[in-house]
Amino acid sequence: MPNVVKIELENGGRQCLADISGVTGVKKGSRVIIDADNCIEMAKVLSNPVDMQTITVELRKISRLATEADCAKAEEYAAKSAEYKQKVKQKVGQYNLDMKLISVTMSIDGKRLLVVYTATERVDFRALVKDLAGMFHTRVEMRQIGEREAASIMGGCGPCGQELCCRRFLGDSSQVSIKMAKLQNMSLNPSKINGVCDKLMCCLQYEYDDYRKVHDALPALDSEIITGFGRGIVVHQDLFRETVAIKFVKDDEECIKEYSLKELAGEDI
Repeated sequence: MPNVVKIELENGGRQCLADISGVTGVKKGSRVIIDADNCIEMAKVLSNPVDMQTITVELRKISRLATEADCAKAEEYAAKSAEYKQKVKQKVGQYNLDMKLISVTMSIDGKRLLVVYTATERVDFRALVKDLAGMFHTRVEMRQIGEREAASIMGGCGPCGQELCCRRFLGDSSQVSIKMAKLQNMSLNPSKINGVCDKLMCCLQYEYDDYRKVHDALPALDSEIITGFGRGIVVHQDLFRETVAIKFVKDDEECIKEYSLKELAGEDI
């Protein structure tokens, strides 16, 4: 049974789960070392250890706690990240590549330069990588990510005024669909439902299950229903208030009455 913590990689900002089996003293807030791709990366532990019986995702392996020397080296490279990014940006412009740089970071052992970018189409960066390897005298890794992951790395504020959820606590990019917005009767104007990544806001999913349960419990729109007042047609659903509006026709006159789920269950009908 692996002992698992949630971590945030300092080289790229990604969050994932990691196995700490065999390493003592790891707790929330610790800085740890991970062996990866013939180099070492530093990460911050975001949670206390938890024993997990079932694992459905790949776990990173924590090799040890970070030392003061590790932290000093990481801070040294972090201070140079803006300089690295500017140099890479100049080279990208020189080769006229259609890509947007998100971050440029060096592993704490200096064995790998990680270039994270977004692009709408495939980019041939072979000449760029060769040039950068000669410039930085290290191995260069190019990593293409999506707009959601880019937003989680760069950060920012959402329309709610708080720091982006993907930066604050969401680990993996959320699977959000337009049907979530439709079910909640939200405006489908992109400026209202898209986040800073220009994708549907992750928070659309937070209450979706609750809205769906109420939607399934209420009579469907345009369905016919019989109440104590008579036979009518459902013309509106209010998922937030858990009510429906029903249109009745009596003596050639229309009237609309509102009923709650409790009333439709038979208490007041």
